[in-house]
Amino acid sequence: ISSVGLRPLTVYGVGRELGLTSDATKAIKSAVLRRPFAMNYRGTTLFHYIEDVAQLFIRCSQQCVVRPGAYACNIKGVTMDCSDFLGHLCKLVPSARDYVKINPDGIVLPFPDAMEQDTLDHLFVGQPPLSITSVPDAIKRIVEQFQELKRQNKLHANDLPSKL
Repeated sequence: ISSVGLRPLTVYGVGRELGLTSDATKAIKSAVLRRPFAMNYRGTTLFHYIEDVAQLFIRCSQQCVVRPGAYACNIKGVTMDCSDFLGHLCKLVPSARDYVKINPDGIVLPFPDAMEQDTLDHLFVGQPPLSITSVPDAIKRIVEQFQELKRQNKLHANDLPSKL
């Protein structure tokens, strides 16, 4: 039986609001809801947009039919400092500067800030390149999705702290 395991690091996007590295998503959500939020990690990490990871998983499952095997794949992602990530958010949602911060006492994630994806590249030899959505474009999409959920009164804040 063929299988594939993907190893992303900081996955962000609608639906990714739980877990250690979900603060990137929560920061965007907080900006849309205009609620105070502090990211509890800082420094550089690999960011992976949730839709890219989902599309990659679908493509990998299809490719496992063509190239049977068991694959454990790192994903390069976009290496970026958390403060730069928030900078992109603030360009799209200027009021985010008033609500979203990085906790200066937050942890530095104990993960590498760069990874090779040789196994993944091998799996896709001769195939169209794997897409990586730029962080500004991904944040724009997420903001639009959260704004639409807010407009429909379907955006909750249950996963956000009540106070900072």
